[in-house]
Amino acid sequence: QATNSAGIANGVNKTGATTGYHVGQDLAYATVYKIVNNANNCYFASKVDVSTGVGFNMAVNWAWFSLGTGVIVNFGGASLTNGKTNTLNIVANLATPSVATAANNYTANGLVPAGTFWCPALDELVELLQVVQTRNIANFTNTFVGDPTWDRYWSSSEYPNSAFAYYARVVGTQSYDTRTGGGAVRPIGYK
Repeated sequence: QATNSAGIANGVNKTGATTGYHVGQDLAYATVYKIVNNANNCYFASKVDVSTGVGFNMAVNWAWFSLGTGVIVNFGGASLTNGKTNTLNIVANLATPSVATAANNYTANGLVPAGTFWCPALDELVELLQVVQTRNIANFTNTFVGDPTWDRYWSSSEYPNSAFAYYARVVGTQSYDTRTGGGAVRPIGYK
């Protein structure tokens, strides 16, 4: 209740507290890279690169998925802006390991349930990498230091009607390549 010159009024009871997220905040299972809604919500990224389970010739590089280079099928990764939708579509339509299944299955050593993270769409990935480049974010390792050949992260965005998918490099460039090329996955999520 509140009392003023107009009389007595009942207020709304609210439980919980404003979280006050901030860029670089350690969430134990991820690191905050973007805040929204007056810092009451945030986007977070896994602290480490995640393996797709698809082998490649270097320890830090994985293919987008394990099928051959000539496969010209898109699996639902049509969006350049919505990685969560892309990830859910790809997981539903592609039975083999992929960047989408790796991100979707990531649990940060059991700290969160599967499905908490997704493989970012191209625009989401570019935004994340721009933040990493311009801000000093603790607990955010870059696997690709010293690896100039494949210093890139896969997005969940597929290049239309082709055997290619989009990627972004840590230094900010972006393009597309055959889905059996090298790269890594940096899953993201929202709370």
